[in-house]
Amino acid sequence: MEDAEINQLDITPGISLFAVFDGHGGPEVAKFCSDHFVPELLSNPNFQNQQYKLALEENFLKMDQILMTEEGLKSLEKYKVEQDGMGTMSGCTANVVLITPDKIYVANAGD
Repeated sequence: MEDAEINQLDITPGISLFAVFDGHGGPEVAKFCSDHFVPELLSNPNFQNQQYKLALEENFLKMDQILMTEEGLKSLEKYKVEQDGMGTMSGCTANVVLITPDKIYVANAGD
């Protein structure tokens, strides 16, 4: 029942990321996260310093922080099935797997 996913073999050389986002109350937050998760992760200083566990934790919080901004809320409109300008009450769960050459990190948020 996922609304969006990520399946990228090389987000950087030797590192792959797979994720499933299940929207609750609509697909827009799941689709937003699918589009923004990897770019935000790659720009995270802890990711760049190979602190992958911390980077994943911060990236989950970053998705919330972006969505709480006026710009973030406005951007959700493009993901809605019916664009009505009424905002959204949706959210999503996330299951993420980051595979590095020597470890596998699994992170999740939601039920």
